Amino acid sequence: MHGHNGLDHKSMLDLYKSFVLPVLTYGIEIFTPNSTLIKQLDLFQRKTIKQILSLPNNAADPCVLILTGLLPIEALYHLKILNFFNNICGQKESSIERQIVVRQLSVKSGKSSSWINCVLPLLVKYDLGDVDDYLQNPLNKSQWRLKVHKTVVNYWKEYIDRIARTYSSLKYMNIQYSPGKFHPLIQVGCSSALEVTRLPTRFRLLTGTYVLQVNRCRFNQYAISAVCPNCKVEDETVEHFLLHCSALEQVRAPVMCRIWNLLESMDLTKQVTSPALLAQTLIDWSIIVPNHPSYRDKMLMLEFHIRRLFFHLHTTRYRLYKELSGN
Repeated sequence: MHGHNGLDHKSMLDLYKSFVLPVLTYGIEIFTPNSTLIKQLDLFQRKTIKQILSLPNNAADPCVLILTGLLPIEALYHLKILNFFNNICGQKESSIERQIVVRQLSVKSGKSSSWINCVLPLLVKYDLGDVDDYLQNPLNKSQWRLKVHKTVVNYWKEYIDRIARTYSSLKYMNIQYSPGKFHPLIQVGCSSALEVTRLPTRFRLLTGTYVLQVNRCRFNQYAISAVCPNCKVEDETVEHFLLHCSALEQVRAPVMCRIWNLLESMDLTKQVTSPALLAQTLIDWSIIVPNHPSYRDKMLMLEFHIRRLFFHLHTTRYRLYKELSGN
C-alpha cells in the first residue's frame, strides 16, 4: 500500500471514497440495517482509514473523520434513508412507493419493523418536522439540501467536535471537523515516492500515537524510567523529542532553521511564544496558518520540511536506541 512503490495517502483516500464507500452503503436506505450492523460497517471504515494513514488501531476514532472529512456510516445511513423518503414524497399519489408509505403510516404501529418506522425517529432526532408535511408539500432538491442535508451534517459536526475535545491524545491536533473536506495536512500531497515513506511518523505524531519513553513508562506502570535514553537529561516527551534532545540536535538544527524562516516569511513567529506552542505548530501548523490561497506555496514547503524533520528525528532516534541496546 505504502512505501517507494505505493500510493500516497490522498490518492488512497480518494479511491476509498470513489470505489469502496459506495459499495459499502449500497442499498442501505432500503434494507434498513440494525444498529449492530451499522456499528460493524463503521468499524470497518475506521480500521480501513487507519490502515491507509498507517495509524495503529488505538488511534482516537474522531481523528479518522477529522482528517478525511468523512461522515460516520450512521450519518450516511440517515442521509440516504431521508433522501429516499423525500424522493417518495415527490412522486405522484398513484405511485406504488408512495401508496406503501401512506398505508404504513395508517396501519403500522410504532413498534413494528416497517420501513416508515425507520424514518419517523430520524425526523424527531434532527427536529425536521412532521412526516405529513413532507407528503403534502414535498421539497425540491435545493430546498431539501438546504434544510435536511445541512441539518444532519451540522448535527454530526457538532457531535464529532464535542467528543474530539475529550481525547488527550489529540491535544496537538487541529480538531475542527469539516465534513466533506480533507484536513489541511491531508490536502498536501506527496511530491515524491520517498515522501510517502515519511507519512507514518508524521501522522502518528499528529494523532498522539507515536510511542515515546513517557508512553512506555506509563504502559509499564512506571516500572521503567521516562527519561530520554539518548540524552539522559529529562523525560522524553513530545516537546523534548522535537525540540530539546541534544542527541538529535545535529539533524534537527538545519531543518528547524528552514522551518523558522518560513514561519517568519508568513509573519507567524509572533504567535509562537513558547516551546509548547512551537511543538504544536510543528505537529499541526493549520492551527495558526491561515487557509488562504496566497499561503498555498509556503504551506506546501512548510509541510515538506516538517515531514522531513520528523522522519530524520525518528530514524536517528531509533538508530541511537539500537546502538545503546547493542552496547
